[in-house]
Amino acid sequence: MDLTLFLKRSKSDKASCKKAIQSLKHNDILLRNIIFIDNLSDINYGIITTDWWLLLYDDELIEKRLISAFIVADKYPNYDVFSLYKSDIEGKITFCPRLFKKGIQTHTDRLYPIGDDVRMEFLLDGWIFEQGKTYVSNECES
Repeated sequence: MDLTLFLKRSKSDKASCKKAIQSLKHNDILLRNIIFIDNLSDINYGIITTDWWLLLYDDELIEKRLISAFIVADKYPNYDVFSLYKSDIEGKITFCPRLFKKGIQTHTDRLYPIGDDVRMEFLLDGWIFEQGKTYVSNECES
């Protein structure tokens, strides 16, 4: 799966950016572009050359199981957006759209797709975690 990564900076800590990128390392994932942004309005859809794009915050990590789910999702062209489980540092669990098909744009003030005909689905096989949290699984290290 070829992927464009938009990495939203919220800290000046380069180590957290590196950890976020490292969490996406997988034999079947090729990060074609890594683009650092400061605001959601900075996403430039015109430079996306891959079939899918992903947004991560610099303090987030992707669980290895979730990467495997990305690869399966790539085989389902019926969907435009995949929402993922996220657990923050306090343990609060939410769903958030993060994996988008090329051509899908989001609102500038929130990470939600624009359009009524966007086909969304949930990937339930893994998590986005915030760095600094102690994890039960060794699938994701901070």
